[in-house]
This record gives sequence, C-alpha cells and structure tokens, in this order.
Amino acid sequence: MPANWGRRNEHGGHSVSARSGDGALMMEPAGIDYKVLGFWFSVAQWMFNALVAAYLWVSRKNKAVNSRVDELSCRVDETEKTVIRVSSDIAHLPSHHELESLRREITKLTGELSEARGKLTVIDKTFTLINEFLINEGSKNG
Repeated sequence: MPANWGRRNEHGGHSVSARSGDGALMMEPAGIDYKVLGFWFSVAQWMFNALVAAYLWVSRKNKAVNSRVDELSCRVDETEKTVIRVSSDIAHLPSHHELESLRREITKLTGELSEARGKLTVIDKTFTLINEFLINEGSKNG
C-alpha cells in the first residue's frame, strides 16, 4: 500500500495514488467521502419513499372518492328512471275537471238507480199479487 494511501489532500478530500509496476503514478478519484455519499443516498431514498407514499395515499383517496361517486351515480340513475316512470303515470291520471265530471255522472247514476229500485219494488209487489191470485184461482178451479 502506498505511503499516502488514505491521507487527505489540500482540498479536504482523500487522495489515492499508487505507482504501477513501471513506476508511473496512477491517479484515482480524489475527494470521494463514502459516508457523505451514503448519507445523501439515504436522503434520496427517503425522499423517493415519501413520494411513493404520498402518491399511494392520494391515489387510494381518489379511488375511494371515485368509488363513492360511481355508487351515487348509479343511485341517481335509478332515481331518474323512477321519476320518469312516475311522471308517465301522473300524465295518465285524470285532471280535476275530468274528476268533477265523473263525480257528477256517478251522482246522476246513483239517482237513476234509486229510481229504478223504487220501480222494481212496485213491480215485485205487483208480481207477488198476480202470483197469489193465480195460486188462489188455480186452487178454486182445481
């Protein structure tokens, strides 16, 4: 190992040099502090992990929101179909004027049925008298 191996140079970094077999001086990178390099690599790794965590948090939050929006969209679609169906049913209902006309006609029919009931009562009594007369006359002649 050369004598200046691991010694700091005038810039504060390590200078590593060695002689080759023919005596020529070989220069290796000077000023590399592997502890500082490891620290900055760890910082970069923590920043990357923090960015990935933030991305996952935002994407999962968005996924939950999108899921809820899809669910609500389905409910709105179902409600819209129900409103359309009910609107169609309401369109076929009679109006107030038509209901008033129906009420008058039902009242008229009720009066006519009462009159017909009275006439049927008279016819029933007449039929009963005729039937009794025929039964009584038939027993006298027979």
